[in-house]
Amino acid sequence: MIKLKNLLKEYIDLSDPVNDVRDHFEKFSKALDQKAGGSFDADSGEYVGFEGGDDKLYAKRYKKMSDWEKKVKKTLEGLMKDDVKVWK
Repeated sequence: MIKLKNLLKEYIDLSDPVNDVRDHFEKFSKALDQKAGGSFDADSGEYVGFEGGDDKLYAKRYKKMSDWEKKVKKTLEGLMKDDVKVWK
């Protein structure tokens, strides 16, 4: 059974789902800023052995982050294709 509130939204404004997606992106962006697990700077002490860091850590993180970025890009491209299908 469809809730009355959802039923009314469906007939009032088609842009609600799009606005919800934008809200999801905003929350995702804020979470990215809050959950960074280390420095983005290659010359940070955590990546420099003589400062007590790990000389190989930056390369490991860069590889993992690059793989993650490709996954995000592929996912977003798929979502855009789905959006195009909605309008057909």
